[in-house]
Amino acid sequence: MRLQIFNCHHAVPDRPLTIGPFTTLVSGLHSDPAGRYLGDLDGANIAHRLEHSEMRQQYHVWKDHLWKYDYVGFEHYRRLFCLDPLPGSEIASRYKDWRPIRQRLLSDQTACRHDLCSSMFDRYLDMRRGFDPGAISRLTQWIGAHDVIVLRAILPDPIDTQWATTHMAEYWPILVGAVISSSYFKDRSVEIDFAMNQPAYCNMYILRAEIFDDYMRFWHEAVGFIASHITVYPRLVGHFAERLFNFYLMQKRMEDPLLKVGRLPYLFLNTELDAHAAA
Repeated sequence: MRLQIFNCHHAVPDRPLTIGPFTTLVSGLHSDPAGRYLGDLDGANIAHRLEHSEMRQQYHVWKDHLWKYDYVGFEHYRRLFCLDPLPGSEIASRYKDWRPIRQRLLSDQTACRHDLCSSMFDRYLDMRRGFDPGAISRLTQWIGAHDVIVLRAILPDPIDTQWATTHMAEYWPILVGAVISSSYFKDRSVEIDFAMNQPAYCNMYILRAEIFDDYMRFWHEAVGFIASHITVYPRLVGHFAERLFNFYLMQKRMEDPLLKVGRLPYLFLNTELDAHAAA
């Protein structure tokens, strides 16, 4: 199975993670000649469209790289999927400090995120770098048993209520209008609850390639509709995209209730913890 998970950045990290199924993808740059990271300026891109935030990297993968893969995933430079394929015996011998994190996230299925200081965040990245073929095989087999993998629910509020409290409420009808006017629904009924609970935010997911392609076609049309109705500014359309994905996924699950959807927590780089870790 051809899997690639893109770790999306806006600047080159000190230690890019480009190994096995992981690729560092930096928007606004050409690819590193030494292969340390992929840049989106080498092909189709919307790198200058700051309103799209992390969707800029996803657009580039959609246009230029999707044909190479069976699954693609996207995470952020400071938000990582908690991908944890190592057996307990290896954790006990090599990564003892990971055990309480694993235990917390397994014992509390409502826990959507675990904050890490910089050193522990880097240690987790090093753990990824050390995945041997067996660990990668277990990881790809687990992912391959799903059609869609998203984050655990981050916020308890219904999706429309959450929008109204953190963004411009008057834009909500435009978002809904972008969905219901989509050509996706030319021969389908809209089966989306626009007040759904427990959505998955952050534009982070791992998808079958054909599902990602289908979603990006839906996304591309919808954000075009949105941009024609409002004045955009940096990151704004990326916030719309977080909701668009949830609407798309609900529609797909209404059409196919046996769609195999998994949820993962994520690891968050919280530099405010650094002083405590150093004490």
